[in-house]
Amino acid sequence: MTTRTAVGPDDIENTRKMFKLTQPEMAEAMNVPLRTYEDLVASRVNWRPIHRRAAEMALLTLARSKSEAGLLPDHLRELVLELNELLAKGAQR
Repeated sequence: MTTRTAVGPDDIENTRKMFKLTQPEMAEAMNVPLRTYEDLVASRVNWRPIHRRAAEMALLTLARSKSEAGLLPDHLRELVLELNELLAKGAQR
């Protein structure tokens, strides 16, 4: 089984629907204009690294606010776990 390491337009649209968000709400979560969000999910513009990072931050924020960490892609869940370990080590010092 291959672990996906990238978030794409389909992921953000599926996540938006799971969280029952409107497109304007998801665009706001990603901190992008609504028009940009619409263009991304309709594949009218290229999905660039900046869009992926905005989507990842939106997914992290939404997962936290909805207490739904299970909806994070594997690579983001692993990153959060690693950061949690680092924070725990730092607290012990």
